[in-house]
Amino acid sequence: MTIIVSNLADDITENSLHELFAAYGNVTASRLAMDPITGNPQGFGIVIMDDVTEGNLAVKQLNNQPYMQKNLLVTEAALRNNNPTADRIY
Repeated sequence: MTIIVSNLADDITENSLHELFAAYGNVTASRLAMDPITGNPQGFGIVIMDDVTEGNLAVKQLNNQPYMQKNLLVTEAALRNNNPTADRIY
């Protein structure tokens, strides 16, 4: 299950994002969108979880909850054109 997380704090790390979701189940991957010029996080990221039930629980529990002084926006990513490779992070 691919999860989009936005409204992230400026000082978040990929490790802290991973740990936040690992409390709900196995996280396959987590990535932050980074500004190519400054190298700073752009305020959103992607988390991939193995189990859909665990992923849905994480979305339900974390959406609109405060984390690092900002309320998270957490949603399941929509597949584009039923693309089975959409869960890949390159």
